[in-house]
Amino acid sequence: MKKSIIVLVVIFICLFCIPVGAQIAVSVGKAYELVTPASSAYPDTSANKLTDGIFALPNTDTSDNPQSYYQRPEYVGFNQTAADTNGNFVIILDLGEGITDLTGFEISYLNQTDIGIFSPESVTFSVSDVRNDGYAAVGTATIDDSTMAGVTEMKKVSVTPSGVISGRYVKAEIKIRKNIADESGGTFNAGWVFLDEITVSGNADTSSGGISETNSSTDNSMPQTGDGIVLLAYAILAITAICIIGLIISKRKLEENK
Repeated sequence: MKKSIIVLVVIFICLFCIPVGAQIAVSVGKAYELVTPASSAYPDTSANKLTDGIFALPNTDTSDNPQSYYQRPEYVGFNQTAADTNGNFVIILDLGEGITDLTGFEISYLNQTDIGIFSPESVTFSVSDVRNDGYAAVGTATIDDSTMAGVTEMKKVSVTPSGVISGRYVKAEIKIRKNIADESGGTFNAGWVFLDEITVSGNADTSSGGISETNSSTDNSMPQTGDGIVLLAYAILAITAICIIGLIISKRKLEENK
């Protein structure tokens, strides 16, 4: 019995002393294609707005004009007329190389109902090693934001894979919201979807060729997991486990000497 306890404690130490890879936004600065184009009225003027790591800021207009939200330069606007036959806006992101451990997929968007900008109905992510073929589904996030008049909010939605996901190309299929109930009892479809960022995260040490120094050191990277604090916690756990082992061994020797 005591030997079993010792074995379990040793396993406990090993599990908690395995280093955890730092999580970074591997999508920052990466190229992408708007398969369904943005509106010329709210274009992606720099061709990198959605991966520059810059999120739209809250409204600070002292004239109390909430409509200025959608005018933020970080947003790219997609009109319903550009959606594909499935009602999706499609974006394909090129990570530049294969990443063997992709850990999170996210979009950031605006929900401003009074002017026809609604949150998407859902977003589906898939990945592939080939630009135009072989996409494997990662998952779908269904969005249930308010469609009531007067709503203005900046939100994010994410998909976390259930297993190890790898690939170079990430496809985001953003479904426009349809059949929104109006006050008269009828329905209508959303006119616009506004995005300011697409973020794909991964472990810093699991790219096929190593994540570039530029991307791993950028200020727009996802916050690190607090390596110093984590190491201290591991050390405390290890010391505690060793003390427990020592106490068990000492107790056993005392019993044997009786």
